Amino acid sequence: MFILVACFATSMASGEELIDKAVNLSKLRSEVESLSSQLEQKNAEYINEHRTLEAQKSDLALQVRREEAILAKLDEKNSVLEVQVENASKDDALRKVVGQGLDDLERSIEASLPYRIVERKEGVAEIRSLLKSNELSTTQAATRLWGLLDDENRLSSENQLDRQLIELNGERLMVDTMRIGMIAIFFKTADNRYGYLQKTNGRWLWILTEDEQQKEQIADLYLALQRGIRSGRFGLPQTWEIAK
Repeated sequence: MFILVACFATSMASGEELIDKAVNLSKLRSEVESLSSQLEQKNAEYINEHRTLEAQKSDLALQVRREEAILAKLDEKNSVLEVQVENASKDDALRKVVGQGLDDLERSIEASLPYRIVERKEGVAEIRSLLKSNELSTTQAATRLWGLLDDENRLSSENQLDRQLIELNGERLMVDTMRIGMIAIFFKTADNRYGYLQKTNGRWLWILTEDEQQKEQIADLYLALQRGIRSGRFGLPQTWEIAK
């Protein structure tokens, strides 16, 4: 009788142990399924983010090609100007060539990204004024005009951290700006608000972003430029017009 009771107790203990193991196994399976689901979700998010970055990369590449085409036209005008200067036998002819070059450059500045528009146009106006008053010879004016064309080319090929006075929601603020060639400008205020310059209905407006991802992207760009990193792969808000 004692032996039967002992065996029955042992059997019950083994049964309870098996039940505990089954419960633990079920919990482990649930955890594995949960982790697997989370992994799939993360993978999907990564794929979507990768696609978004690739789309932005394509759009940005298109804008770069546009800027390169503009630069090519400026280079072409510069080359034509050089040839015309070399071939000009009279001062009046050279003066006409320089005047046309100044007009073309001023129109190009007005149509471009509004980065330091006043200073850039003042450079053109100064040459025109000094040439008109004969304080510059036509040859000197031509040389300075070529210098301005070189400056425009440089602006289109550099990524620059700068400070600029802007009008934001009716308020004039001095902000840190991040210029990407002559394609886009982003900004950071003193109280860590972020935004970008965008053309809307033919007008350039400074837009404050409330999107957390865009804020993070602009902040990362700011830190990179602050550290002297002028090139690399950055996810950036879409601020330029996409060609249709």
